[in-house]
Amino acid sequence: MMLHLERALLLIAFTIGVLAQSPPTHFEGKRIILSKDQLDDPGQAIGNKAAYVCLEAQPENRCYTAPEEYIRSAKVQLVQLNPSSQALLFSAESYGVSGWKFFYSMLQLDSKGQFKELFDSNPTLSSRSTLGWIADPSISVAPTFVTFDAVIGVGETSPEPHRCMVSVYVYVRPEWSDDPRYVFADQFLTVKKYDFYTTEVLLSEKPEILSRLKRVLAEWRNRSKLQ
Repeated sequence: MMLHLERALLLIAFTIGVLAQSPPTHFEGKRIILSKDQLDDPGQAIGNKAAYVCLEAQPENRCYTAPEEYIRSAKVQLVQLNPSSQALLFSAESYGVSGWKFFYSMLQLDSKGQFKELFDSNPTLSSRSTLGWIADPSISVAPTFVTFDAVIGVGETSPEPHRCMVSVYVYVRPEWSDDPRYVFADQFLTVKKYDFYTTEVLLSEKPEILSRLKRVLAEWRNRSKLQ
């Protein structure tokens, strides 16, 4: 429970101004419905139904369902892509006690009112991970989504600081898409080791993230990979 609380507090610290500070109840004028965990006696999630998010609609709800192994802790946060456009960041967890995985999806509604995926590759992270956002208009009109996942080295134990794998998703319009999407743009392993339940990792790695990302985007533009 404490690990979940620390992770949530870290996410809030990273995302002030990007995400709503409390979970939204409505999206595009429709009420949000989230799957509820089935719990056994010790309070652990059970069952084999994947987590989902729905929007209340007639004649039937509009729903998005996570891959089947992600069965608990369905959550959403509102992401402000630009002044006139929003998305839902949906997350769910797999079952586990000492270790589990997180799944993320960035959702909007298409012209038919169905959910569409904005990630070109859905992020999946270990329980020793956290998220960050970088708002930089020189990169994109929307905030850049960054994940940090611990890499446990030889001889290391779980509680101590670790190097982490940094993965970066930028909101752009690739040549193969009619609309902007969150495209997987870069990934690297940090040199420094971090305690994952402080804000240090994003603050420390932000200059490296931006420097690498600007080089990636420049290369994409030179090769006409962006519209």
